[in-house]
Amino acid sequence: MLAIEVRCPLSILAVAWLFCSTTVKAAGPYDPQLSWRTIFTPRFAVHYPDDGYNLAVRIGRIAEESLDDVSGLLGFSPEGRIEIVLSDASDRANGSAQVMTKNTVRLFLTAPTELTGLTSYDDWLRILVVHELAHICDIDQSWGFARFLRHIFGKYISFNGLSPQFLSEGVAVYAETVLTPTGRGRSSYVAMLLRMAALENEFFAIDQAHLQVADWPGGNVAYFYGGFFHLWLANRHGQNAVRDLHRYYASMPLPYMYWFGAESVFGESLPDLWEMWRQDELAFALEIKAAIESAGVTPSRQITFHGRDITGVRYRPGTGEIIYSRTSPVDGSTVRQVLRDGTDDRYLVLQTFSPRFSFSPDGNSLFFSQNAINERFNDFNDLYRYDFTTHETTQLTERDAPDESLRARDPAVSPDGRRIAFVQNHLHQSWVSIASLDITRAEVFDVRVLVPPRGDMQHASPVFSPDGTRIALSTWFEDGKRDIVIVDADSGELLRRVTFDAALDGNPAWSPDGRYLLYESDADGMSNIFAFDLIEEDYHRVTRVVGGAFQPDVSADGQWIAFRNATGNGFDIHEMAFTPQQWEPQTYLPSVGYVARTDGVVAPSAEVFDDRAWGLAMPRQNEEPLTLEGGERDAAYSPWRTLLPFQDNWILLPAVYFLNDDPTLRLTTVGQDSLGHHGWSASAGSSWYARRLNWSASYSNDVWYPTFFVGAGDQAETSSAGAMGVGRMRGEAGVRLPVNQRHLFGLAYVREQRRALTAQAEESSRLGEFGWLELGYRYHFTRRYPYSVGDEDGTSLAVTGRWYSDALGSDFNEILINLDGRFYVNNPLFDNHVLALRGVAALAIGPDFEEVFYLGGAQGVSLFSVQTEEVYPLRGFPAYDDRPGRGLLAAYAEYRFPLWHIERGLWTVPIYVERLHAAIFAEAGNTFGKGDEEDVTELAEQAWTRLRRGRFGAGVELRIDVSLGWAFPLSVRGGMGLPLMEGGKYHAYEALRAPLFYFSFGTAI
Repeated sequence: MLAIEVRCPLSILAVAWLFCSTTVKAAGPYDPQLSWRTIFTPRFAVHYPDDGYNLAVRIGRIAEESLDDVSGLLGFSPEGRIEIVLSDASDRANGSAQVMTKNTVRLFLTAPTELTGLTSYDDWLRILVVHELAHICDIDQSWGFARFLRHIFGKYISFNGLSPQFLSEGVAVYAETVLTPTGRGRSSYVAMLLRMAALENEFFAIDQAHLQVADWPGGNVAYFYGGFFHLWLANRHGQNAVRDLHRYYASMPLPYMYWFGAESVFGESLPDLWEMWRQDELAFALEIKAAIESAGVTPSRQITFHGRDITGVRYRPGTGEIIYSRTSPVDGSTVRQVLRDGTDDRYLVLQTFSPRFSFSPDGNSLFFSQNAINERFNDFNDLYRYDFTTHETTQLTERDAPDESLRARDPAVSPDGRRIAFVQNHLHQSWVSIASLDITRAEVFDVRVLVPPRGDMQHASPVFSPDGTRIALSTWFEDGKRDIVIVDADSGELLRRVTFDAALDGNPAWSPDGRYLLYESDADGMSNIFAFDLIEEDYHRVTRVVGGAFQPDVSADGQWIAFRNATGNGFDIHEMAFTPQQWEPQTYLPSVGYVARTDGVVAPSAEVFDDRAWGLAMPRQNEEPLTLEGGERDAAYSPWRTLLPFQDNWILLPAVYFLNDDPTLRLTTVGQDSLGHHGWSASAGSSWYARRLNWSASYSNDVWYPTFFVGAGDQAETSSAGAMGVGRMRGEAGVRLPVNQRHLFGLAYVREQRRALTAQAEESSRLGEFGWLELGYRYHFTRRYPYSVGDEDGTSLAVTGRWYSDALGSDFNEILINLDGRFYVNNPLFDNHVLALRGVAALAIGPDFEEVFYLGGAQGVSLFSVQTEEVYPLRGFPAYDDRPGRGLLAAYAEYRFPLWHIERGLWTVPIYVERLHAAIFAEAGNTFGKGDEEDVTELAEQAWTRLRRGRFGAGVELRIDVSLGWAFPLSVRGGMGLPLMEGGKYHAYEALRAPLFYFSFGTAI
């Protein structure tokens, strides 16, 4: 979603990088083939790629104009120049802001489509900039003692970045609403969600208004509820009180002290204020409901009972089926079909959420759009065809450019099946294209622009008339109006502007006879379905509902209308009779649209779009370059001004965690340039048992593809309460090559000197000089949903090979092979029940045998724990009590399942409890090889003996997933392990009498 700022997880990522540098980071966020330049203004540096010059100049000016307004509203003006990075690498509307390591705003240029709460805007770029600058002004401020701490820890001291997300996201929505004519605070869609939640007792409590919440509307709760809550506070106590609240939190010596701030500013606690606001929302909702009911609610029949987000409701030709998309916290997004009577509701396409659908004339092919990663760096929309006969899904490609993304959405197939219209997107412009369609080969050809791009105009949801001569679509004009228009299907000529008002009018649908054009509109403050009679040229109200009616579709026989209807927990499909004679005549008057209950807002724009400019093409890449004004300059991008320290980008990150169960403290500083081309880190620390200085430093380069990295460090690794201690002086260099999001290849050279820190380590550890080449491959494709209790339905595989040689600086010659495979199989009978399997094999092949592996313990990797690569868990058996080996085999299995989706916090205490779940596990394995075997045959014999005398354990775990500080996910687990077999002998009776109880973080599988 829009404007999810990057917070303190950066410290955790930095620590993970230091310890796992060969596997964690790979390739920057932007395509290395892009060339970048920078527009400098007095207070901003706008970085833009390729054809983005004019947009960069424009956004720089918007930012300069907006910063004073945002600073005045929030009472803080950031120091130093703010970085803005523009990207056209996504077809989603989004943005983000961060203060670490430097104040940086990242903007995607794509404008929102019809089906979100973001569609209330008059200038999307301005709203986007204001929203993100509000984050910067909120998070970057510090006062009093916190200001003193910032001189030591730098940008790490940004306590407003640790605030509940209904405050951090809410204040940005509040700013976009107060400082622009539109924004989500005036959105009829957002108001509808709050109204229905209040009426149906689904209104979220203050402890739930965070990005982590799994229930509808998910992370949007932080934006929607937080924004309206801030507007309510401003109306009740004034805008200065809202400013003072955020200023108070930024001045506290410690984060999370929210009780004191609200009491000081408002004389009430935040939970009490939230409850007052909820009561006001409920009273307002009851008034609206009573007014609607007195006018008469339109009757309809509910077909689905899912809730959450449902879109794309369409009748499938020649059948009694309805096709739609649905999101679910259980299994994600799916394309589904349901019969009109509500039965046979099942999925067609997994992991797909398409806003709209179209069909071939015979109904055997379904066309839809879906975002997907394209060429690794781009998240583009493309068109797909689903075949109802073969149940196969195929991406539509252009015959002359099959390897390129169409960047297309909203497909519309002509009635004869020979053409397809769709919307394309590039550089903050969208246009309607039309192409010949080869349904059999899933190809388009002879693609041409039908409605050309012009300025910031945005188009959506084209649909052919029944005779194929016209196309209706929803268009956002540069005067801020989203209206329904009809164009000629051959020339693109504007034939009629059906609506012309401040309402949001969208998703048009034709009646089968072509007489009526139905559409959704919030002309009276809430979305309903209206119809325009093209013969009589008059308007009709089709629905009057308490929630909201969206996306109408008329059945092929002209008897029924299907639409999505809003409830307190999302949307569901409803159906009503198609009876034009019963529709309510509507005197069409240009409306003012939805107006929120706010004071002191900016007046709406009075500009009007001239329809005579409709067909004039103005592609952004062909625009004349804007002339730079005073204080503006254009220059080639340079990373040094944001990469080097003490450029308003100093941070010192403290971290406390367990390394092999040794409490460890580390201070880390990191740096990165605005584009992520270069990154560095340096750290120093110590641990409870080692009590010696540990340090590390690293650098990575993402200018090219793949990533190049170097690193060095000196780390003491202790275990067994400090009895074991080995110091590792290490240097490394290598490359990483990610491929298609799922694959990662790596090659590295490592030189390491190991020395004993304790007498026990002198006797049992392998010391001396280690030098090796390491080649690695990792495949990872698993899924997680809001209700998941771990990875689901996928596979993770890692293979690593090491070659130790005296030619590489090692004291010995050896080949080391590690294989780690993890498999997750869902139980089809129960939601989010998963059988998780893991197999591990590690083997050192001579002539020398120096590396060593350990097996035992319940340790895992988490926010507070890090595990070295030679140690593998075996629950039910203590760590390090078995002799190490030159080889290892281990197998793990667990069946895990949810117990309780809690989804609650404690008022404004910084902890959010997500879910309680459990696991039943069984695992076995052993180490083998003493290092004195003469050949591989002897090693194999010794391995067979050891494995037959291996260990086998079973047990149960109880786990709870929490989010600390509304930002740090943590899985806490406690378990009981039974060491049922050891040395090849069963000890079930002894194990039951003396089970091993443990407590840990993370998971072993």
